Amino acid sequence: MNEPIYHHYVSAGYLRGFAKSGKHYVVHCVDLDAKKGFPQNVKKVAGEDHFNRLDGHPDPNILETTYANELEGPSLSALKRVLECGNFSNALDREAVLLLFSLFATRNPRDRQSFAESVQPLNQILIISALGQDGLKSPGAAAALEMNTSKHASLDAEYYWRYSSMPTR
Repeated sequence: MNEPIYHHYVSAGYLRGFAKSGKHYVVHCVDLDAKKGFPQNVKKVAGEDHFNRLDGHPDPNILETTYANELEGPSLSALKRVLECGNFSNALDREAVLLLFSLFATRNPRDRQSFAESVQPLNQILIISALGQDGLKSPGAAAALEMNTSKHASLDAEYYWRYSSMPTR
């Protein structure tokens, strides 16, 4: 099985709805810094290599494959049904579409960095309250603080607390 490399912030399936079809689905993109527009295949828009990769996890692509199979696929099907009937009267479809849009709104580098920056001071407070001021010098605390500066702060912290020798929550 091929490992997914390019991980989208906004799913390629959703982007195809805005694309010109043909041999490839192409959308018009704009580079705001260069102030230039250009056509781009949806396979290479709104994402980056290994964005959802969980380094150190037994299956480093579990987050990407779960997003694709468990959330995006069913939600895109729900969106198609909503567009066909023209309303949100089906509660399950409405919830699936809103969940998909929520994921798009929060799954991006800027929000990930902002979350990591807000979690680190909270993590320091928790370590001090559990272990005292000297606890910040422990190897476990150093590892936890380092994880909270990574691109997967919340997932890394959860993984750390679940599998470390530190007391659990």
